Amino acid sequence: MSFAENILKRLFSKDEKSKTVLDKGIIKRSPAWLEAFENWRATKGDHTLLEIKRNLVLSKRDLRDDLHFVLLTMTNAKGFRFHLSGLGIDSDHDQFVLELLKQRCENIGYQLSNSFYEYHEKQSVLNREEWYYLKPPLSNFTKEPPFNQLFGNVKIELQQNEHRTLKVLVTTYTDRSYKEALSFEDFMSELLD
Repeated sequence: MSFAENILKRLFSKDEKSKTVLDKGIIKRSPAWLEAFENWRATKGDHTLLEIKRNLVLSKRDLRDDLHFVLLTMTNAKGFRFHLSGLGIDSDHDQFVLELLKQRCENIGYQLSNSFYEYHEKQSVLNREEWYYLKPPLSNFTKEPPFNQLFGNVKIELQQNEHRTLKVLVTTYTDRSYKEALSFEDFMSELLD
């Protein structure tokens, strides 16, 4: 194959790494799903939060954690990601953990701003992604600046493919229109306690 043919093939052939979207949209939970979630939350929700917190503490101390925590610390973004398989729950209940963390955010004053799910196939592997995006209540932004951003904006994302991961990301504003965000450590305490 000549150099020109190679370039043309790269430009115009279908990318092997591209994905085929099977379904996508806004997350809508059925009454039956919500009932199953409430049953799971009542029996396993507290234990799940305790396991996440325990593994987070182990990870911060550079000790072996079953969930393979990865911590993110940047100027305007902080967060963590972990593997759900280490929780010992069925993969059918991964969405319950996502929902539980969303509810915990709502309990500390956040409002759901957006949600999204997508099922796609990539390299013959079925992938599922779901996420919630939460913001402080609009009432925090009706007065004169600086506005109270609480801990910042929160995105909670579930990814299921060969791995089952859950990611929590908090992004903050630093301009003069906003008060300084509350600490990420306090956010994690509120979320997981």
